[in-house]
Amino acid sequence: MFVISFLSILFCGCDSNGKKQPVRQEEPESTADTLIRESSRKSLEIIEHDSLPPNNHYSFSFNDMGAIYSESRGELYISGFAADDQEHFYFAAGNPIMITAYHRDVLEWQHVVSERTSVLGLFKLIRDSLYLFEEEPAQIIRMATSGIGATDTLRLPLKRITGGRCLDNQYFLWDSVEWRKDVSGHRRYCTLRTFEYPNHLLREKAPATIHDFPTRLKMETDLASQLRDLHVGDCAYNGSTDGYHIYTSRFYGDCTVIIVPDNEKQIHLFPVQDMPMLNVCVSPTESLPVINRDYDILCNGSLYILGYNRHPTDIILSQIDIHQLIQQIAAEGSLNPVSKTTTLNNHE
Repeated sequence: MFVISFLSILFCGCDSNGKKQPVRQEEPESTADTLIRESSRKSLEIIEHDSLPPNNHYSFSFNDMGAIYSESRGELYISGFAADDQEHFYFAAGNPIMITAYHRDVLEWQHVVSERTSVLGLFKLIRDSLYLFEEEPAQIIRMATSGIGATDTLRLPLKRITGGRCLDNQYFLWDSVEWRKDVSGHRRYCTLRTFEYPNHLLREKAPATIHDFPTRLKMETDLASQLRDLHVGDCAYNGSTDGYHIYTSRFYGDCTVIIVPDNEKQIHLFPVQDMPMLNVCVSPTESLPVINRDYDILCNGSLYILGYNRHPTDIILSQIDIHQLIQQIAAEGSLNPVSKTTTLNNHE
């Protein structure tokens, strides 16, 4: 599909013999890049910790925010989710799309902002503004997090958005996907546009491949490749805190928090207990559900994971204290505990 499947295909970057091509770095290589690149050549220690329950749950009604629920599919459709460090939560949902703001689980305000449905679920909180992307015509609806004042409509220099990700400092949109044959075999290409908020085009690359995508997106695919033998699904990179890189992985309804220390060659897996259903999707118009990786948000040391219950029809927002897990990693390391450890010999 557009958000996840397309990235997985585009990120292959393999030649006709199945070997990865050298990556052209267009940005400085971070410590996390070095860790993942080196771990692909060496044995990698995977430490599987005991499962843990979320520290807290917040509950919200489907109907209060106009979210669409398919009883036959058992899927909930939300066009966007955002959170800040003061436990303000923002949902974009429904048709027409309405933004609903909560402080913890107390409703603060609601506004209808778009008559169009969303397929990709591009929605981002930047400082004191919320950005909702409309795919066709390609434009952004911006409004204040206070819910006060008029909304702005910002046009984008393309007709239609067919893929994209919103990061903290920039966002990336791609389209015109096609197969081409080059000296290294058939590869997938697209036009990649890099923007600075609110709608300033920084650069455009055509054709573009995985080598042109931001490091953060490549880190997700690389880590998922490392964990393939453990049947961990697609990884979403949520950010870093206290020198640790935080990921989440969803696989057939299970959820795992993945913590990668900045200066070690270990990966820590924490299965999450008592998670509600996790197939929170973007659009009921697609033949397969599009699950947005950005529905898992790391904010002020807390990881928020979105799920839902069928009966009663509640959206469940689970909060996990990442600082607590980091302290556990440090304590267990000092005690040299007996834990389930797997050493993976990764292949190039």
